[in-house]
Amino acid sequence: MFYIKRFFIWLARCRYSRGFGIQSPNDYSFVMNVINEHAPFYAYSDLEQCFPHVYRRKRRMAELLLRLANWLQPEKVALLSNVDPIYVEYIKAGCNKAIVSANWKSNETKMFVIDRDAVNRSVAIDSAYPSIDSILSTDETVIVITDIYGTNKSLWNELLELGTSIIIFDLYHIGIILCKKNRYKIKYNLNL
Repeated sequence: MFYIKRFFIWLARCRYSRGFGIQSPNDYSFVMNVINEHAPFYAYSDLEQCFPHVYRRKRRMAELLLRLANWLQPEKVALLSNVDPIYVEYIKAGCNKAIVSANWKSNETKMFVIDRDAVNRSVAIDSAYPSIDSILSTDETVIVITDIYGTNKSLWNELLELGTSIIIFDLYHIGIILCKKNRYKIKYNLNL
């Protein structure tokens, strides 16, 4: 049943695959070189040996975080959920200088990850809400949210309503928000 549903979702989003319909060269480059990059990265094989028993969706999410960290090169990364060792190692493989923690509330944090597997997700997200406007107004900040049509649906919808200069990438089960000054709000639905 899952595969039939996934097929129809893919079919409905077929025209959005591989960056078709994206007019901005910067956004298209981000989609092709970060989100849809299917070439083996330099650290994939080493990290796969360190974490051999990880299910496919979690490994793909970790690989996406590695590519995002490699693209953004953040000094501080906030995991607003439980600090999963696989995510920490993949982020550090993408950016050696990145410090990953569960609670950063400074303007120096450039990457936020909110996972659906969090044990204390509501506490972590509630602690981030006072600074959510400042996060969305900071330039070159990335927010990654998993399970955007499940457990994190209300947070995802709230973030979409708050931001005015954000670029939104809806990957069906993962949402990526890029905060860019001097840009208008735009949403891309992508099929992976």
